[in-house]
Amino acid sequence: MSDGFKHSHEETEKLAEHFKAGSSKLLSSGDTHLGRARNHFGLTKGRGGLAKTAETGVDQLIESITKGQRALGKHLADVGARLKKTSANHRAHEQELPGARAGRRRPPTRAAPRGRPAGAGLAQHPTQKS
Repeated sequence: MSDGFKHSHEETEKLAEHFKAGSSKLLSSGDTHLGRARNHFGLTKGRGGLAKTAETGVDQLIESITKGQRALGKHLADVGARLKKTSANHRAHEQELPGARAGRRRPPTRAAPRGRPAGAGLAQHPTQKS
């Protein structure tokens, strides 16, 4: 690798752990708050005309929020796991590089013979005109 840029495996692993921690916190605290909201809504269910009107909408709203919160938590956990996998792949690739480059040689360059321009003496295709 060049001196200007180097992949930091430690930082990638820290970021992965940060995403996983955020995921678990979102799922645990989100469930607590949504459970509290469901409980408060359950206390007013069936009480009066306005509460009956709002029941369907509030039920759908709470279910949508719950579904979105769980999907986001799962996504954050997946991102954390994929970051760890990416870091492991980078580390393995970096360890393979020195061995892969050691066996390579630069091919010698072929110069045109002196006195003739490059490409002179090559046959032209019959359809090409000089």
